[in-house]
Amino acid sequence: MRQSYVGSSFGWDPRSKKKELFHTDSRFILVRQTEAPRTLVAYTMFRFDHEETMEDGIMDPVVYCYEIQISQDTRRSGLGTVLMGDLEAIARKWKMKKVMLTVFRSQS
Repeated sequence: MRQSYVGSSFGWDPRSKKKELFHTDSRFILVRQTEAPRTLVAYTMFRFDHEETMEDGIMDPVVYCYEIQISQDTRRSGLGTVLMGDLEAIARKWKMKKVMLTVFRSQS
């Protein structure tokens, strides 16, 4: 995670990131290996939020994806697509307008 932020305009601020991750509004989906030792291989951190959209300038209810991290060994397996699909399903369930996230140029 750190490396993604170092090269971005946000920069790396561990105290700020910890505060964001452990905020009372933060929600997580964790993915572990099915066999022992059940290592964490991916996660997404999201919040229910309101964001101004470009279409109409109105604050719409959204699911905002703050983090999606996939372990190096698990990348290219489709797990990121599954996690984003889970966020879309959560947004639909709670009548949110959309799922939003920020993509760093180094990751595009």
